Amino acid sequence: MRPRRIYRTPTTVDLEITDICNEKCVYCFNFDRDLSMGTLKLDKEKIDHLVRQFVNFEVFHVISSGGEAFANFEMLLYLNKKLKENNISTSVNSNLSIKAQRKERLKRLFDSGCDHILTSLPSYLPDVTNKLVNSKNAFDRITSGIKDAVEIGFRISANMVVHNSNKNQVYLTAKLASELGCQRIFATRIVGPDYETEVDYENTNELVKNWTVMQDYINLNNKLNFLKTHNAFCTINGNPFTNKTNTLAAIYVVRDPRDVLISFSSHFNLNPNKTLEIMKSDEFWETESKYNNFRSSLFGSWKSNYKSWVANKVLDTIVIRYEDLMSKPFESFSKIIKFLEDKANVIYDEKSINFSINQTNFQRLHELEKKSGFNEATNNTFFRKGSTKQWADLDKKLIANLKENFGDVMKELNYN
Repeated sequence: MRPRRIYRTPTTVDLEITDICNEKCVYCFNFDRDLSMGTLKLDKEKIDHLVRQFVNFEVFHVISSGGEAFANFEMLLYLNKKLKENNISTSVNSNLSIKAQRKERLKRLFDSGCDHILTSLPSYLPDVTNKLVNSKNAFDRITSGIKDAVEIGFRISANMVVHNSNKNQVYLTAKLASELGCQRIFATRIVGPDYETEVDYENTNELVKNWTVMQDYINLNNKLNFLKTHNAFCTINGNPFTNKTNTLAAIYVVRDPRDVLISFSSHFNLNPNKTLEIMKSDEFWETESKYNNFRSSLFGSWKSNYKSWVANKVLDTIVIRYEDLMSKPFESFSKIIKFLEDKANVIYDEKSINFSINQTNFQRLHELEKKSGFNEATNNTFFRKGSTKQWADLDKKLIANLKENFGDVMKELNYN
């Protein structure tokens, strides 16, 4: 069992300072707000009492929300002042769409010690935004509010609530948020009893059309990103897995299929014979919905996956054997760094390479997983053994079957 750090009190408090809001978004959690709007009144006396409680219980951070926090602006300022006096950090949730005295109020809020606002951006399309917010000019008011806040110096995070009306607009909405100056972008789905039925896992074309779209999203930060994938390098119905626009180069780590069979069986708790059939299948897909993220990967067979990357004409690709990473870590890691040097401004530095090798030592990762867990673990430990030639005790019929199907590539890779 993963050890947990136990706090005796909340570390963060979300404080509704008003139930009044100038908008009526269709996805708002305050769906019955009309029945009680105006009944929540937070005054200085109540704020003083709450802040004393926060101090007493050692609360780290307070989020001021509503309703619309700016609808009770003077109390919002007073709350921030009291929190700052007691060294409690603060942020505000706001739709930023109230135009009256907006710049002046944003400046006063910033000066009170708050420098972060979470706002909502339903869509990059004005008509969709206006419809979801139930307001004619909501898009213009929200986007101009974000610009005003960024200009004053706020760090802005934008949240997009995803559902049927805007589910195909995530990337372009995130792109707009980035262009407006938002530093962080969230896509939060509405979870309903019928949500899972909306995802058609059998519709291959629906799944693969998002491959490069999501890579566009990942690359919005304009930094060097490493994307781990088990996908074959392929194009399905005109949809490539990746392209030169999204990917500078590929590092392909290959492992002896005999050891892959053992590791795969353990990871998915499968019979080795079943694993063998999967490893031989050119049609092997993995699709799942996990941690609110949707993932779809075409693995193909062990052999076809390898050949798809080695033979691709789009990306420079380097092949690294897992066995060499284990037996010759410095030499193998150096080979990767030198491969990236002229492609991604990566500097070859022996000290940094040795540090990275030590930090990712298999035994160290195994111990860290025992202590803190690992999110890719299934029924068994993710960092199980990591050693090579575990296949020595494998059933001889399975070994023979693997050689029969993958023998040419195994010979090419010196898997004798």
